Amino acid sequence: MTLVEIIEENNDASLKELTEMLELKTGIKVSISTMGRISNPLNYTFKKKHSMRQRKQTNEFKKPE
Repeated sequence: MTLVEIIEENNDASLKELTEMLELKTGIKVSISTMGRISNPLNYTFKKKHSMRQRKQTNEFKKPE
């Protein structure tokens, strides 16, 4: 498995997560900064997607006592 394949399969992963996956799948351990330097020429960006939290609507009213 190549680094490009790992990045493409996990396109929402952080650099830290990618370093961990690389080590698990290939046995190669690199630092987060090394992962950044390796991935820069590949033109990949690492911006986490944030899911929108659903607002909890409260339709509960208390009766005045």
